[in-house]
Amino acid sequence: MTDNIISYIEMCRREGLSLQAGMNFDVGHTHSVILMSVRPTAPYRDRVEDGGTTLVYEGYDQPRSPTLPNPKLADQLERLPTGSLTQNGKFHRAAQEVKAGRRRPERVRVYEKIRPGIWSDNGIFHLVDSWTERDEYRLVYKFRLEAVEGEEDLSQPAPERRAPRRIIPTAVKLEVREDREVPRKARAAMLYLAPSTKLPKASFFGASKTTFRGPQAIRKCGSILTFKGSTCDSKRITVTPLRT
Repeated sequence: MTDNIISYIEMCRREGLSLQAGMNFDVGHTHSVILMSVRPTAPYRDRVEDGGTTLVYEGYDQPRSPTLPNPKLADQLERLPTGSLTQNGKFHRAAQEVKAGRRRPERVRVYEKIRPGIWSDNGIFHLVDSWTERDEYRLVYKFRLEAVEGEEDLSQPAPERRAPRRIIPTAVKLEVREDREVPRKARAAMLYLAPSTKLPKASFFGASKTTFRGPQAIRKCGSILTFKGSTCDSKRITVTPLRT
């Protein structure tokens, strides 16, 4: 199921709880869950590194309140005023115990927000490190997680040696999602055409015969099915539909 696009309802049903907070430590005593986003409008500075194998996840802010109208100006907390660990504190303690060799890595299932109500299951990661750093205004927690392969069976203990894995870039997931949302005859195909270039003749579903001028990127209703060799010696290029 890794890298599948799922709805928020499906995600909550799978985990057996309503996922409101971004950090959820020790869900069902088998794994933890975090919600991430790398969208420009995301409230936290999560980032993917090392070619898609590593996630650097930013910790959780203090809740907004009348006495704290802007949590982005306040330090992220490790403990509550009662002395109990926050989610930051729980993840931080687990990561530091891994570094000290006192436990195996915490397994973390990561869901990435693609758009409102739409998420991607980014699979299982190992929590391997954590630290604090200062941004422009306050102290924040950072967590390093490494994507691992073949650990969806959470009933088995985490292996000591990890099999690394790469996650699919967000932009690719968006393209796949858009393609699935549109009926087959309304899917779009992109042709990059240049004048006086040897090009194939493209056959489309649902496209009307149209003549375009290059160089330009042409977005036309339909999906490219087959190519028939032809040479275009002028700036006028014709895209002919495939009759079905």
